[in-house]
Amino acid sequence: MTLSAPLSASQVTAYGNLVKIALAVLIALHGLIHLIGPAKAFGWANVTQLRQPISPTSGMLWLLAAVLLIGAAIALLVGMQWWWYVALPGVVISQLLIVQVWSDAKFGTLANIVIALPILLAALAARPGSFRSRFAHDSATLLARPIRPSPVVTDADIAALPPLMQRYLRNVHAIGRPHVYNMRVVFDAQM
Repeated sequence: MTLSAPLSASQVTAYGNLVKIALAVLIALHGLIHLIGPAKAFGWANVTQLRQPISPTSGMLWLLAAVLLIGAAIALLVGMQWWWYVALPGVVISQLLIVQVWSDAKFGTLANIVIALPILLAALAARPGSFRSRFAHDSATLLARPIRPSPVVTDADIAALPPLMQRYLRNVHAIGRPHVYNMRVVFDAQM
């Protein structure tokens, strides 16, 4: 039995991007398939895939679902956190329309289920009590506090430090600059 090496942060990011692209393609294709509805309803094309008639009102709903789903796919691809706000009504409208023409479009339900799972995860991450939301709120609150003027770093301030640290602080030009009171650190770790 061989054990594979753990994934690096860049590999995890690459896989995450591939999953995001695959999801966006699925959402966009599902949206494009919904264009069959208005094509049949308004006589734009001879659509044999849908045997049941589609009213103009229903055709407009098919078009709305297509626009919402394609818009959500584009928003997801460009990294908008709100993509799921657009996708959710698109999936709901899509499923309502699929139920109306169930015998012709029942396989669209599978696509809606696959799309609904990431929507659910995104909605859970966006709720006010989620770790991501609490962290964003807390960090924004802390970083928004007014900063009182701070004294500058002097040679006397670093005199008690080891010589190597003194040399480092001089090389990074810390002398003559204000003391640091807050900062933002981004970790990239592998376990």
